[in-house]
Amino acid sequence: MFWRCRRERGANLTGIRLIVGAKTLRFDVGPVLSRATSALLVATAAFLLTAGLPLAQALDPVGEDPPAPAIRVNFQPESSELVCGYTPDFGYPFAEQNGLSFGWNSDHTDGMRDRGAGDDRRLDTLARFHAGGMWEVAVANGEHEVRVGVGDAEESSTNVLNVEGVAFFFGEEVPAGQFREFTGTVTVTDGKLTLDQGSAPDFATRINFIEIDALGAPEGCDEGGEEGTDEHDPPSESSPTAVSDLPTTRAAGASPPAPININFQSAGSPVACGYTPDRGRLFAKRHDTSFGWNLDHTKRARDRGVRLDQRKDTFVRFLAGGVWEIAVPIGNHRVKIAVGDTNFASVNTIKVEKVGFFDELRLGANQFATRIVDVPVSDGRLTIHMGKSSIRKTKINYVDINSPGVRSCQDTAPITGDASTGPLPARPYGLTGLRRVFGQHCSPEANDGRAYFPSAGGRGSYGYVYFHSRLSKLVGGKVLPEVNAKKRANDYGVWGYACRMKTGGTSWSVHSWGAAIDTNTLRNPFGQRHWNGRGWNGKRFGRFLPNIWMGRGFYWGLNFNDPMHFQYVSGY
Repeated sequence: MFWRCRRERGANLTGIRLIVGAKTLRFDVGPVLSRATSALLVATAAFLLTAGLPLAQALDPVGEDPPAPAIRVNFQPESSELVCGYTPDFGYPFAEQNGLSFGWNSDHTDGMRDRGAGDDRRLDTLARFHAGGMWEVAVANGEHEVRVGVGDAEESSTNVLNVEGVAFFFGEEVPAGQFREFTGTVTVTDGKLTLDQGSAPDFATRINFIEIDALGAPEGCDEGGEEGTDEHDPPSESSPTAVSDLPTTRAAGASPPAPININFQSAGSPVACGYTPDRGRLFAKRHDTSFGWNLDHTKRARDRGVRLDQRKDTFVRFLAGGVWEIAVPIGNHRVKIAVGDTNFASVNTIKVEKVGFFDELRLGANQFATRIVDVPVSDGRLTIHMGKSSIRKTKINYVDINSPGVRSCQDTAPITGDASTGPLPARPYGLTGLRRVFGQHCSPEANDGRAYFPSAGGRGSYGYVYFHSRLSKLVGGKVLPEVNAKKRANDYGVWGYACRMKTGGTSWSVHSWGAAIDTNTLRNPFGQRHWNGRGWNGKRFGRFLPNIWMGRGFYWGLNFNDPMHFQYVSGY
């Protein structure tokens, strides 16, 4: 544990902020207190915290962000029975409904089905995506834990589903009567969490339900959507146990176990916000607890250096016979584990104690999977291992134990890596060339590069503009320094990645590949047939900006009446 303090001044008070790990505590004292008294107060608070006393007994923290509200939506026909604890979606276009704002980009009521074949109402009902269909729900910007179910009780389906550009299902073939679920963490920057099926054909994807920041079953309901019972089955050794299905051994009235967040990463890597690093070393006492490996794994730790989310940018690959443990109280613990690799494929087998999380789960490059399960611990150590798997490609990103599920902070270190497999080629031509260079639209790579444009701050994005990681060096290292040389306000209003269709069209925008930048947007809106070479302050700078972008290989949108637009592709 580490701590630091900062003294703040206001008009009528003196504030003291104490930062302990990922927690920030602030308390105000009157100006009559001396510096010595203030220092004594901080030292006392730090002692209480580092001594392991509960926070509630030490100080009353203020200013912490409340957890995101849970959202559960079931896709079903309007005539179907409602599912306990879920808001129904009947296929209508986006609008405010039932206290939320959600819906489709086009009418999907004809794609709703109720098979009436089983006991779980969530799986009996479904929505079939139309080609080009997108579903959205208004949420706060930031990280969100998303769980999605797909499948059809009567028909086989081939499911493609992207959530905020993150591939949850990529051509997942599900036989009739079977279902698949996936849980992942996504980041929302525009106030809407978006689902789409990419370029899949009509009715390919069958979505049953979606849960956002909702761990476990809704209160008063079991996992199947019916009224809950007090009966519990013992956990299986081969399959995960639902988070609501385990009794607790904790005494009544006892405090819940403290959250533990461990990120697996290489030596020297930036620490993920809110996490304690594990760098592959042997089990030992460190960071006020004891954790580590039975075999040295330091040479199996990696940091890819291409993702903003440091937790997914890093991992440790299991050695044969590798076991990781951490000291925890005896009892049940809610465990979340993430696996995957940005650059290469992985085949993941994970067991926690005797509970199976992943059984040789194959993930492609830049694909990740998470799972949350309640696990009983009887010996004071929570153990993570590969079971009897002989495949040595398990790559663990991070583990959360008894954690709320959504981080209250985000990683801020700039991305310095380049996800390209070689030098950036000359500007490609057409859709085929665009895909060859930048891959799939709305992919994680399309939003993994970023550069700080001071003049972009008016967008509420704190000056950061996001684009495809392959453009990181070109935009951040060559274009931006030239732009800023002519004073930072010249290009006020800068936009980058956006998972959307072309304005007024039915094909995907180049912005959805992160291969386009809009600049000086306030004076050069879409549809204008000329370039307005004035900055936000009215000063003329002519074609200074277009010359920079075109000089670095970008194609100018003025050719199709979009003067603010510059894209690293032509013919599309």
